[in-house]
Amino acid sequence: PKGIHAEAPKQQQKKKAKIPRPPNAYILYRKDHHRQIREQNPGLHNNEISVIVGNMWRDEQPHIRDKYFSMANEIKARLLLDNPDYRYNPRRSQDIRRRVSPYLK
Repeated sequence: PKGIHAEAPKQQQKKKAKIPRPPNAYILYRKDHHRQIREQNPGLHNNEISVIVGNMWRDEQPHIRDKYFSMANEIKARLLLDNPDYRYNPRRSQDIRRRVSPYLK
């Protein structure tokens, strides 16, 4: 008898692991500053923290921003060396499944 943990269909087993898209300069900056903002303002939600970090990024000194652009370029170059066939393929809007609350079903 098949239980809850039945084997995945063969199609899913053959599917290659998706290579994550390399982070851009802002994503790296946000990653470095998110924890600091959260510790200084424990009651803030993630979207509020993103607004704060976004304003910090916009007002940041050019040499600091350049540091993050360099880091992003290094990560991207490393990804392309490790995966020469990598190409960003965004999903088309009709392929994206929208999240549906389980309570609406």
